[in-house]
Amino acid sequence: MAKKKNSSQRKPTSKKREKRSKAQAARKGSYSQESKSFLWVLLGLLALATLAYIPAFQAGFVNWDDRLYVLENPTITNFSWENIQAMFSQFFVGNYHPLTIFSLAINYQISGLDASSYHLFNVLLHLANASLVLLFIYKLTDKKLLVAAIVAFFFAVHPMHVESVAWVSGRKDVLYALFFLLGLIQYLVYLEKKNMRKLIYAALFFVLACLAKPAAVIFPVVLVLVDYFKGRKWLGRKALIEKVPFLLISVIFGAIALMSQQDAGALDDSAQFSFFQKILFACYSLMNYFIKAIVPLNQSCYYPYPLVEQGLAWQYYLAPLGALGLAAIAWISRKKAAYITFGLLFFLVNLLLVLQLITVGGAIMAERYTYIPYIGLFFMLGMGIYSLEKSAKGRKLTSFSLALTGLLALIFLYLNHQQAKVWKDGETLWTQAIASFPVDRTYANRADHFKKTKQAEKALADFNKALEIKGPDANYLISRGSLLFDMKRFQAALNDFTQALTLDPSSAEKAQAYANIGSVYGSQGQNDEALEALNLALLAKADHTDALLARANVLSMLGDLDEALVDFDKYISLRPNSSNVRALGGMGTAYFNKGQYDQAFSYFSQAIQSGQADAQIFMSRSQCYFLLGDKAKALQDANRARQMGLQIPESYFNQLKAGQ
Repeated sequence: MAKKKNSSQRKPTSKKREKRSKAQAARKGSYSQESKSFLWVLLGLLALATLAYIPAFQAGFVNWDDRLYVLENPTITNFSWENIQAMFSQFFVGNYHPLTIFSLAINYQISGLDASSYHLFNVLLHLANASLVLLFIYKLTDKKLLVAAIVAFFFAVHPMHVESVAWVSGRKDVLYALFFLLGLIQYLVYLEKKNMRKLIYAALFFVLACLAKPAAVIFPVVLVLVDYFKGRKWLGRKALIEKVPFLLISVIFGAIALMSQQDAGALDDSAQFSFFQKILFACYSLMNYFIKAIVPLNQSCYYPYPLVEQGLAWQYYLAPLGALGLAAIAWISRKKAAYITFGLLFFLVNLLLVLQLITVGGAIMAERYTYIPYIGLFFMLGMGIYSLEKSAKGRKLTSFSLALTGLLALIFLYLNHQQAKVWKDGETLWTQAIASFPVDRTYANRADHFKKTKQAEKALADFNKALEIKGPDANYLISRGSLLFDMKRFQAALNDFTQALTLDPSSAEKAQAYANIGSVYGSQGQNDEALEALNLALLAKADHTDALLARANVLSMLGDLDEALVDFDKYISLRPNSSNVRALGGMGTAYFNKGQYDQAFSYFSQAIQSGQADAQIFMSRSQCYFLLGDKAKALQDANRARQMGLQIPESYFNQLKAGQ
């Protein structure tokens, strides 16, 4: 009887196993199909995003922070212990973002001051971010691939994102977004699997995001939004306790960010604008960001504040109504269409710190600030189309909506491609900015580009236009005077520098004006007048390096060699990470004139080791070799100087060859 009972039990067990096996196979097939679909969407996304950014691969550096981040940043030139310490202990351009500077140092090791690797890294990071957006939305929506694809595609090709990707100095945006998105994905995995390690990983990625850009400090608030959308008790005790470490990280990096902005003088919370005006500006920026998500026209790298003394345009007074309208939509949708509430709040929360309620910098808004926030708006679009597709009434509209969305996406792809071309160089960049905002600063910045690229007449025309718009301005006059000096129009240059001094300039501007006056006199052989002007420059700003170097050279020419050496030495101490080839060459010359040829030889050699020495330095070291009795090496340096174009008497070569 027992055997019969066991036998009768085996049959249903076998059937259950068979059913279980079939179910597992079905799930496996389903997972396999989902994976294939996800992979095809990912490949298409990467291909189209790469197409959109092809112009970025031919772009160079622009005169919009690239000089400070790369071209004149000695910290990125090598991975010495001193430089790594500087990356993690110093502020750069009013920010604390050591990982960003570290990544730029990697590029420097690859391509030096060739912009190619910098742009390649930016585009690769953007492609990685687009992939992470796809995965984040896929997990957030419980594998709604249509929604994830729409959000990721618009993120990848939106024209307002070009600034973050095609601008070398936009590295901080694409880098912080990488860690920000990785942190959000780890948090979603934590919510799914309740694995505490995933929460720790999310916190670690959050720290890395903060080390790339301080804007990441808003991360804990975004986690609360994720809780809300996932139907979690976001005000529950457990959910709040989880956020405590994230809040502590935010407070620490937020305090560092404030210190860095204050250190750079970027916080201008003065009486220039009233509190009411700042509210208007914040609402105006918010609505402008919202509108440009749909209609990204009249783009610019620079959006100036309005001239409040001329009165504000009607758009500024209407903007608060628009902001209230968005808030009302978010509130009304919170129960029946949580995706709208989530999307709008995601958009607002990630913009909150850059809405200029506290005035930071000289721009009312910036396109790079949309890089993460627009995910919220794209999410609303994707979920809206998905909801139509699932609705019996809306199903008929789904095909039309998808077609319209596809057309819009193609338009954005084209606009993105065109906008990427704008970041080719300073001329294309500032010409677009002038078309949108023909203000003094955009003309002055294009003039600066023309000056650096030796297009003197074009630069002069733009400096004249900037001064015409703004009126007498010390900084613009000093810049134009410097251009006129390069054009050898010395009296006109002197007039600009002198006028700048009458306009109550800052100490730095005053020092620069006097330093430039010293250069004018020095170029005309009026060394006493030059020395007087340079003394005044250093009285205005004792650590003004241009004035120190110029005064050292003048003192050397006047025969005051010991004082010249003091200035050269101070100049080098103020620029410890720079090659300082001119100062090293100057010190070598001073010691040579003192008859101390060993010391002179040492400084000329250091200048040559920098890789930036001119022919005269090679010739000077040749003379040191000769006087120190090494004619063979003297001849080598003399030949090198001649190859570099220096005219050397044949009699000198005869001396070096004699007796060899």
